[in-house]
This record gives sequence, C-alpha cells and structure tokens, in this order.
Amino acid sequence: FKSNTYKLKAHNYKTSGFLSLLGIGFLIFLSSCFGSDADIQFRSIDLNLSQPAADTIDIDGDGNADLLFRLYDEIDTSGTNINTIDVVGLNGTQILSTVQIISIPGTPLAFPFYSPSRLNFGSPIDASQSLYVDTSFITAQGNLSGIPVEENKWIDSNAYFGFSIQVDGQTHYGWFMMAAQNYFELRLVGYAWDTTPNEGIFAGIR
Repeated sequence: FKSNTYKLKAHNYKTSGFLSLLGIGFLIFLSSCFGSDADIQFRSIDLNLSQPAADTIDIDGDGNADLLFRLYDEIDTSGTNINTIDVVGLNGTQILSTVQIISIPGTPLAFPFYSPSRLNFGSPIDASQSLYVDTSFITAQGNLSGIPVEENKWIDSNAYFGFSIQVDGQTHYGWFMMAAQNYFELRLVGYAWDTTPNEGIFAGIR
C-alpha cells in the first residue's frame, strides 16, 4: 500500500488570557505524551473478506506481515461448532483487547476469551492500556467445547481497535478501522501508526 502522511488543521479559539494559557499548557502536555500528526503514517484500504478467508497486513512496510485476519468455521468432536473472525498479531504485534472469563459448566475450569477493545474516535492508545494480546476474536457465534459463545459488538459498525507493533526492537502504537458486516464478512477500512517509538496515538487521528 502507498503510505501517506496527513497533517491536522490548526484551529484558533478566542478565549480569556487565563483559559488560553491553560489550553496551551494542556496541548503541550498532550504533545509530550502522544505523537504529533507529522509522525503518523496513515494507509487507506478497502478490503472485504468473506468466509472462509485469511489476509495479512504489513503495517510498517518492512516486507513482513504484522496482522493476520482470519474468517473460518471450526467443528470438532469436542462439542465445538463456531463461526469466528479473529485478528492475530505477528512478529510481536499485539492487539488492545478486553477479556471475558468463560467458565466450563460442572468443572472448576475457565478460560479467557479476548476481543479487540472497540474504541471511539479520539480514544488514546498507549502503554497505559495494559491488556495487549496476540490473538483476539472480532466476532464469534456458536459453541466452544460445548459452551455457548457470542461476540458481536463489531457488527454493523465502523470503529477502531488499537495495536502495538515492534520496529527495530521498539514499541510503536497505532489504530485500525474496520467493520464486521455480519458473522461471515469483514471490511477493512484503514490504519495508522506512530513512527516515533513509545508515543501514544489517538484512534482515528491521522
């Protein structure tokens, strides 16, 4: 994909001197914690996947895949019959996620079920969000080892999820925009990442 760098437009607001100083101080604080627009690389894509399918994305353009999107059915003899769309981090990439603990009935056993955190425009993505995992389920419908599972918060909604990638051994943060049309179709819209290591980024800001 062709990489494009976008700059944010500056806006001037007429306020009192005191509020202006507060605003300037707040902007300086934010700029010290999060990447500037000049550091953000944005790539627009229009990719639709329908089940079964898999596709990879090279976020930083180094020739190595960083994210793998998979749509598939899983059926086995253990009681698993599930349709899923998941995203897998490759080469150290991790997905900012939420976790649901699913208990196995009749046993003391439980397992974590991860799903990408659905972020609104402007949500911060940085090291303060601690739950980054390498596999996260975008949608799921069916039974997993006999346990009913459903994940559908991404259906019919363009939204963002955050990620971290490793570039030359350093951590960079970014966001991805996508929408699940249903349990069997996924549309990838675009993504951005901060080229300055360890700086935070805001979802949707490019």
